[in-house]
Amino acid sequence: MRILPATALSALLVSAGPGRAADDTVRLAYDAYIGPFYVLSAEADLELSGDRYKVVTRAKSEGMASWFFEWRSEARTEGGRAAGALQPRRHEVDGHWRGELRKVRLAYPGSAGNGDGEMVKFDVSPPPDGTERDPVPPPLTKDTIDPLSATLTVLLQMAEGGRCDGAFRVFDGRRRYDMSISSGEQAVLPPIHSSVFAGAARRCNFHLKRIAGFWKNPDDKPRQRVTEPTLWVASPMTTVPPVPVRFTADTGLGELRIHLVRVQRGKNVIAVEDFKGG
Repeated sequence: MRILPATALSALLVSAGPGRAADDTVRLAYDAYIGPFYVLSAEADLELSGDRYKVVTRAKSEGMASWFFEWRSEARTEGGRAAGALQPRRHEVDGHWRGELRKVRLAYPGSAGNGDGEMVKFDVSPPPDGTERDPVPPPLTKDTIDPLSATLTVLLQMAEGGRCDGAFRVFDGRRRYDMSISSGEQAVLPPIHSSVFAGAARRCNFHLKRIAGFWKNPDDKPRQRVTEPTLWVASPMTTVPPVPVRFTADTGLGELRIHLVRVQRGKNVIAVEDFKGG
């Protein structure tokens, strides 16, 4: 179950707007639902300036979900840009899961990111004990990228060419998976009360291939289900480039839906409580 929120948030909590000044920083907020239940809230800030980028995301369980599991997380990714490619330098996550402090620290070799075949240096706490999941073998971290940098790469391509295509070897500190994204159709999303966006959007299709580090309990079928999430990308206001506006995925427990509920750039703000589209 937890791989889906992680994947969804990595897909949703980045934007492609330049961040050279405070007024240019794009800030996004999202709410997530499974079936009729409100389960997660999330927000993100992005700084994209010259040859550097930084993404900070925050998320926590909400509503009925917080009754069953208390979860909150803050993730930070920093890196550089060279020859049109993002090259992460470090990725950090601080979280709480059912009262337990959880940390991830990834450090990429050299100043050129992790494209030269070297292994990522990583430290996770608590470490996998081999009971619920096995640790990811270090050789599998070669030529990998963190999930936020992978998704930001796709959104930058989307802003430049209007298509969301890419294939990535992803390592988030605990799980190693391959993520491929392909452009789908354009469609008009109808207005709904839980989103600030309605209108024309591009569908982006995700496919995840599990490699290592996933839950291995054979009786937990929702965790083992292969899912192919769908992301919709569009510009929610004239001063904001294409960003994720909706996300859906089958969790095995119900449909996970994540909606954009607030977007801000400088003094321009739209929020779901002010949205008159439905």
